Amino acid sequence: MSIVMSSTNTDVSRIPQIISCNEFSLDISLDNLQLAIDATDVEKSNESTSIMKDESTANESVSSGYDGDGADISSDDDTSSSQSYHTNDSARRLLRQARKRLQHQSILEENKILKAEVSQYKNSVDSALRQKLDLKIKCDTLESQLAQAMETIQHHKVQELRWSDERAQRERDFMNQLNDLCSEMKGNEEVMMGEIIERDQMIREMQIRLNAAEGRRSKGVMNDMENRDVVAHVEFDMDDESWNDDSSSCEFI
Repeated sequence: MSIVMSSTNTDVSRIPQIISCNEFSLDISLDNLQLAIDATDVEKSNESTSIMKDESTANESVSSGYDGDGADISSDDDTSSSQSYHTNDSARRLLRQARKRLQHQSILEENKILKAEVSQYKNSVDSALRQKLDLKIKCDTLESQLAQAMETIQHHKVQELRWSDERAQRERDFMNQLNDLCSEMKGNEEVMMGEIIERDQMIREMQIRLNAAEGRRSKGVMNDMENRDVVAHVEFDMDDESWNDDSSSCEFI
């Protein structure tokens, strides 16, 4: 009896207390509790086996007059064993409840974490959708601007081609006009050169005629001067004679 009670006290002392702590240390405590319960079951089975062996040995050595005391001892041992097993069953139930509560708590915490992550993902998705909408609006704006730019470029290309054709036509017209002017200038130059040659010829002829006229006129002037000298000499002689006549008549008076 004393042996069974001491073993029961030892089993109770070996059960660790469940302390409110983090999940990892709580799992360790539950595992230790499970090991302690399993160890008590093994010890109890060993003690029961040893008690049964002791009882059989005592029954063989002791006379039949002690059968009543042996029955009392065996009944007390059975009661202690049933109480010990009942205590272990209660501990197992508590352990299962603790494990279920721990699993439920871990599931709740995990669910809370998952809800927070889902909410964060939803916010991220909403932000991404808003950014996508903004980017789509910007892309549409850029596409419209690009379409306008391409239309403007096409218009400028058409206008540039038209201007190139007009410039080429103007260059051709200018070159034709320049060729016509060059041909006209060449013809005018030939005409003017012919006129200049004719004028030079006329000038030379007129110069010859003028020189001839000057020669004749100079000869006529020389003849006139000679005639004038003769006339003047005759007149001087006549004046001298008349003067002499006048002076002689004066002397006579």
